[in-house]
Amino acid sequence: MHAAHRLSSSTRRHAEQRAPSGRVAPAGRWRDRLEGVVARLLAPRLERGLIAGDDPASSRLLARRAAQLATPRSRAALAHRLERLVWEAAAAPPPRRSRLTCAVPVADSEVRRAEPILRTIADRLSDERPINPVGLARVRTALVDGAGPLYTHPSSPGAVARWAQSTLRGLDDDVA
Repeated sequence: MHAAHRLSSSTRRHAEQRAPSGRVAPAGRWRDRLEGVVARLLAPRLERGLIAGDDPASSRLLARRAAQLATPRSRAALAHRLERLVWEAAAAPPPRRSRLTCAVPVADSEVRRAEPILRTIADRLSDERPINPVGLARVRTALVDGAGPLYTHPSSPGAVARWAQSTLRGLDDDVA
């Protein structure tokens, strides 16, 4: 009887957890929070999956990351970072060879050439219409990937503009 009591108590403890406020919260809420944290930690891998065509409905983590990217706060942050990148490219002084930095240089001339379409992407991120998570993942990946089209000097002129055009189209693909 004592072991059965412990088992039911243990089962109860797993089913309910104390929230920081002291109230009893269902274990599902903690699982949801944990999934959110894991989705943020695995963001680069999950975003690569979205870009490669993985269906967000195929995985709870993929669906969670797609939802995180689509929040108004995330969209506003991406728009701000894209606008800042355009501003930095426009205001960039000539490169100085004597100054050492670990920052990856922006492909200034390419970004300046693609400025109108990059600003259009930023405007689209800022409006309230739904956006395809694949397009959001493409924007975020390009902004954080120092080897991506926005930061390296591509071998073919117009590479940033081509990336921006395809990304802009991708923002509206299959959006209900």
